[in-house]
Amino acid sequence: MLKPNFSRIKLNSDNPIIAFNLSGNVASYYHDNVWDFRAYIKNKNVSKSRAIIDFDIVLIDGSNLLEEQNKSFLLGVKEFLYVRNNIAHPKSGKVLSPQSLISKCSSAITLINYLIGANKRNLSLISQLDVTPFIAFVKSRNPKVASNTLSKYLSVIEDLHHYRDQISCGINKHPWPNSSVIHLSGDHKNNEQRIKSQTPQIPDDICVALFRQSVNYLKENSQRIIDAHSNIERKIEEAMWPLIKSKKKATNINSDRIDVHAYYLTARTYSCKKTQVMS
Repeated sequence: MLKPNFSRIKLNSDNPIIAFNLSGNVASYYHDNVWDFRAYIKNKNVSKSRAIIDFDIVLIDGSNLLEEQNKSFLLGVKEFLYVRNNIAHPKSGKVLSPQSLISKCSSAITLINYLIGANKRNLSLISQLDVTPFIAFVKSRNPKVASNTLSKYLSVIEDLHHYRDQISCGINKHPWPNSSVIHLSGDHKNNEQRIKSQTPQIPDDICVALFRQSVNYLKENSQRIIDAHSNIERKIEEAMWPLIKSKKKATNINSDRIDVHAYYLTARTYSCKKTQVMS
């Protein structure tokens, strides 16, 4: 079976291809009611419902997402999911994988349900005033919602702002200009862990000083460095042939080629004397 074609589809297509099947044929188009990503999910134990996006969804008011009254929501959520799957995020620089896209759809539907309750019929109508009520709405449906899960719901709102130039339902004003998803969701533990796993950034003034010293060092010692390197290469080359003739081998090198063993032995010998050569 052929692998699915993962190439990105042009955004200006009237009905762009969303996914292929394992035979290389189209599995889903943009205007389809089901986006089938089963060919892209590596885990074969995943159920069909977790490998597709089915827009035949019953909303909080009992209506269906596919009904005419919810047309703006359907158009908005499809636009949103499409750009998240095709345009790199301005912060992470990544697009969402199919499985992440399915999860993102679930979060977007929760936002739609909130907007219906707030009598707002378009994703673009979410505003800074809705943030606290939306968090309360999510917690009312799941009082034990984890902070990292809540951050995923909030990220949908923030992404509507990030992608405002690519989608018709984008929001122009940042929903929380003086805060962050981490702060609002309380996901401090995971955020602190991510920060701890990262190498601290070197301040700009120190970077500039280090760069200048490095450049000055190279200017002052360039010929000395070149001479030392040439000297080491010459000594290695001189020692190579006797070792090749002797067929001496290094026990930790897994190769039948004598020259590989010889080069390793000579390089090991003379690399230990680099400081002597350069002094």
